[in-house]
Amino acid sequence: MSYTWRIEKIKPENWPLWDAFALEQRDGTLFHSSIWLREQPQTETEIFGLFKGDALMGGAALAVKTRWRQRLVPQPRMTPYYGPVFSDALVQSPQLKEAFNQLLAGVYTSFDAFTFNLPPQAVQTRQLLQKHAAELMPGCSLRSLRTNRISGCAPDELIESYSGTSQRRYIRRAMRNPELRAESTTDFEQVYALSEESFRAAGRAHPFPKNDFIRLAESLHENGLASCLCVRLKDEMIAAYWVPFDRHTAYYIASGLSQKHRSLHAGPYALHLMISFAMEHKLVFDFEGSMNENINRYFTSFGPEVCTYDHYKSVTSSAVRTLNSLRLLRF
Repeated sequence: MSYTWRIEKIKPENWPLWDAFALEQRDGTLFHSSIWLREQPQTETEIFGLFKGDALMGGAALAVKTRWRQRLVPQPRMTPYYGPVFSDALVQSPQLKEAFNQLLAGVYTSFDAFTFNLPPQAVQTRQLLQKHAAELMPGCSLRSLRTNRISGCAPDELIESYSGTSQRRYIRRAMRNPELRAESTTDFEQVYALSEESFRAAGRAHPFPKNDFIRLAESLHENGLASCLCVRLKDEMIAAYWVPFDRHTAYYIASGLSQKHRSLHAGPYALHLMISFAMEHKLVFDFEGSMNENINRYFTSFGPEVCTYDHYKSVTSSAVRTLNSLRLLRF
């Protein structure tokens, strides 16, 4: 018996079923889950399932904004990967193109503008769009972005694997410092304060409001989807790394460092410990990447593999294009 495709908006009470599906797929990440998206500030979470018969075969979880009466699907804050997810079986089948077109026509084209980022491991979907994007999404733009990833390294061999000699020296110096203590923490208010201090030192505002960040961190920890580690100088928290993870990858999303204690090198020490955590749990460690050369240089000093991923943007509404040109909207 053959079944036809159908799109169904998933009700909030059924979001846990979507989350279980997305987190089980190779190309799915915690960023595709309602757990992550529902805490995004100034957005509404909408989740659509792609079914064949009664079988959930894919879908899209979106953080939707309405501006100037335009319905937008922008890239959520602090979110490297985002967009459609298909089952492992579907991405290996000849039906992938048809399924993507169904999701595009039934969900994405109902919005005035949308974006999504396909993660590095979404090989088949990326190849499909690289070949057929002009046909499936006329007028869309594609940017190739980079990230840095470490995988398959034994924890006790990590330090020697780092390509930056300075990082190796700084980490060993911090490890020998008897006044420094590394420990897990759920003091997300203090973690946020350190993170905000680091953003301020870089001349930038923190991308997340404080209360939204704390709710997001608490939600992920309650669901076993994040780890947070801090380094203390006696009783003072001077560095912290907050690393969400799913079943295959840990993501460097937020960190903070006390600027007055930079010389103690607690930052690279804490990052090393989080990478070790990922390796111990057989996870890929994803630095999330940066197109900023100074930041990227710091990441690459840890000896990762440079990977690429794809950012797609489509603006279907002439009103959005006009608002963009008048700088009344950024999309």
